[in-house]
Amino acid sequence: MKATRPSSLKRRRWRDKCRELLADHIRKRIGITLEPSDVRLRALPHKRHLFIKQLSDHTLRAYKDLCEGVRVTFKAVPWSTQTTLSSRIDQLQELNAELTKQISNLRDCLTLETEAKERLQAELHLLNETNNLLRQEVQKRTRECSYFKDASSKYAEGIRKVFPIIQGLQSTPTLTEDGCF
Repeated sequence: MKATRPSSLKRRRWRDKCRELLADHIRKRIGITLEPSDVRLRALPHKRHLFIKQLSDHTLRAYKDLCEGVRVTFKAVPWSTQTTLSSRIDQLQELNAELTKQISNLRDCLTLETEAKERLQAELHLLNETNNLLRQEVQKRTRECSYFKDASSKYAEGIRKVFPIIQGLQSTPTLTEDGCF
């Protein structure tokens, strides 16, 4: 007998969980009690990719999406062979309201993102200006440091030249107050 792969077991567990959630949702939403194995999917305009296959043919990701979407992204509706015009209008109005809400949420997110981007750009501009000022200050201090280093080298060289002369002067006799050497 061939051993079942762990990924297949995981997929089966998620499929069963998904079927149970959907059956429970159908029972609560429209009052029809179904065995989880009898749950079937029907295509909807949004999340269509979840409804174009049989439930048993889905991937693990699709089962997770379905489980997360129960009562959030989609809902159970009674299945009938005849869809009346008014029920179709109701469905489309619900879908329109949902899409309008999503558009509004996306606009709000876009506005917030745009404002955040503008704030960050202004902050970046300020940081670049500060960086330029600091770079100029560093260049100025580097020039000053170089100047003082050169000056101290020249003074040290001058002192080395003058020092023997001063020592020579100290060793020469000097005139005292009474005029003697």
